[in-house]
Amino acid sequence: MKLPPGSKYFLLAGVVGLAAVFLVHRFISSTVRIPIIPSAQLVVAEVDIAPGTALDGRVLQVAAWPRDIIPPRAVSTVKELEGRVAQTPIAKGEPILPSKLAPEGTAAGLGGLLSPNSLAITVHQPRRPG
Repeated sequence: MKLPPGSKYFLLAGVVGLAAVFLVHRFISSTVRIPIIPSAQLVVAEVDIAPGTALDGRVLQVAAWPRDIIPPRAVSTVKELEGRVAQTPIAKGEPILPSKLAPEGTAAGLGGLLSPNSLAITVHQPRRPG
């Protein structure tokens, strides 16, 4: 089989190009290291949580966060939060902190967020025509 003139040069250029790509990739891989950031588990909101909502596994999830940015007193297990009630709004993905929760034993709903000597009532407001 006879090759067209100059085809040896194309073949040689291809081999040299592949060798160059391999060597450059190997050099970059050996000099660039991705740092390993230590992480820890903490509980975050899986959905937006309104005040007065009882916390359970449906609205919470455990996520890995870098240890350097985990807030103090962050909760690490869902079991610690079962039955607790949100006192302030908690955004999706936000860590669950005890400061955002009502005291233990508080009932879910608006009544649980009121101070002991307070009373809440609903008022019907008629719609305005037009």
